[in-house]
Amino acid sequence: MNRDRDVPVADSSPVVDAARQALEEMKAGLGRPADEVFGEIRREFSIPPTRDPSPTSDAPRESDPNREDQDQL
Repeated sequence: MNRDRDVPVADSSPVVDAARQALEEMKAGLGRPADEVFGEIRREFSIPPTRDPSPTSDAPRESDPNREDQDQL
């Protein structure tokens, strides 16, 4: 028996409503880029920037011998 199927889904809950609103705002071009928001949070709480501030960029990433998920040569 799959418990996920037995859980009732509310069409109108605060979480679902908030998600719908967020998607509508995103589609309308409202909001701010996540890296901008995270940068603001880092500055506000004096959190040092990450070593690679934009991992989705086309720039090559530094090799980290302690990372287990990087490809082995």
